[in-house]
Amino acid sequence: AILATVTFVGGVITGPANSFAFVYGESVLLLGAHRVALIVTASGITGLAGLYVGRTISHRVSRLPIVATGTILSAVGSALAYFGGAGAFVIGYLLAIAAGGLVTPAHVALSTESFRHANRAAAAGWILVAGVAGAVVGLATFGAIVNGAGGLHPLRTGALVTFLICLPSLLTLRMLPDRSRLDLH
Repeated sequence: AILATVTFVGGVITGPANSFAFVYGESVLLLGAHRVALIVTASGITGLAGLYVGRTISHRVSRLPIVATGTILSAVGSALAYFGGAGAFVIGYLLAIAAGGLVTPAHVALSTESFRHANRAAAAGWILVAGVAGAVVGLATFGAIVNGAGGLHPLRTGALVTFLICLPSLLTLRMLPDRSRLDLH
């Protein structure tokens, strides 16, 4: 249930952050399709860097703080992307993608290590369902807040509330035992 909760939180953040990023960049910030395409291309590099760093340090450090740190950085980067102008959008988006790469190796390893071999496939399926449900909840929450928020910057309000409100649930990771030093063979 803890890993599903963390995956749900990740979905709440990345669902709306990634889905609306291109619309925000092109239609609100008026960056143009070619600039947004360059940002997406650059995000491939930051995502790969995040994967490499996540893979490297999740073997040296406990996986639990890597999952928590990556999820927090994803939320902060996603909120930053919607909080300012073009510069904040680029930095926030690239940070969020790098953070997603950072968290992935540790989260996948935790998902594997936490279940007996006979139960891993079913657990992986339920963890996937939690991520999809999180994305749906995140999209609905973000959309409702943006539509209901008045003022000059409703996307900022939607980003702050949607991306940051679930982060305290990461404290549940403290209830998981550290299995990063186990030999699974």
